[in-house]
Amino acid sequence: MTAEQELAYNESAQKKEEVAYRRANHVLYLQRLSKGLKPDNSPSTDGEKTGALQQLLKLEPEFRRLGFLK
Repeated sequence: MTAEQELAYNESAQKKEEVAYRRANHVLYLQRLSKGLKPDNSPSTDGEKTGALQQLLKLEPEFRRLGFLK
């Protein structure tokens, strides 16, 4: 892929949808992990739960700024 093609793809609706899907999927992954489930449905450790919860809480200020939370 040429640099021009890559730039065009990065601005395309397809790329934007791909990025949005990955972000949403990651938030759902963190939420499930914080609630005690890994992707394979095995239990997450206390450390994994705490880490996932901390990552989710880091998103709160930006979500509030963007109006996703009140």
